[in-house]
Amino acid sequence: MAFASKAAGLAVAALVASLAAHPATATDTCQVVLTVYGEISNSNRGPVDPFDDVLIYRLGADFEAAYGFCQDDLTALPQATITADYGNFDDGPVTATGPTLASVLEAAGASSSLNDVVLTAFDGYQYVIEAGTDMSQVLAAIEADGAVLDFGGRGPVWIFAEPGVINDASGELDDGLVWALVMVEIE
Repeated sequence: MAFASKAAGLAVAALVASLAAHPATATDTCQVVLTVYGEISNSNRGPVDPFDDVLIYRLGADFEAAYGFCQDDLTALPQATITADYGNFDDGPVTATGPTLASVLEAAGASSSLNDVVLTAFDGYQYVIEAGTDMSQVLAAIEADGAVLDFGGRGPVWIFAEPGVINDASGELDDGLVWALVMVEIE
């Protein structure tokens, strides 16, 4: 019986590894929460459709291929945790968890260190992370202080880093910590 349990455990581990290596495609039944496009070598969806992709279209994105991440795809990537405090955080430090932006970009086949990365929020706010930034120090956070980030708040994806990684080192303002992130363009 121990053999069957070990074999079942190995099968589950292989399935999890397979899902992590091959995230859902745009044809699967999942809700895409983050789209990465531009200078990428992996894709799982086709061009922008003005009707079906109304938000992406109205935010000005134009691509022939992109990589769409569902919440489960982001959860399947290795997770990291960062605690940071900014002067405009009312309740003090926040602990955020999620895959690093480096992991997300790697899954999409992007060379994040060689290109500027343009982050676009649901409301059209944009912030550019300059080429050469260490994207392993930046989270695509999907949880904060132990709670899942939801639409209508800072989620489902919130760019999170310690002061000085992508913004002013003083930590007075949280510039660059784009919340309600929906698109990442690799220039």
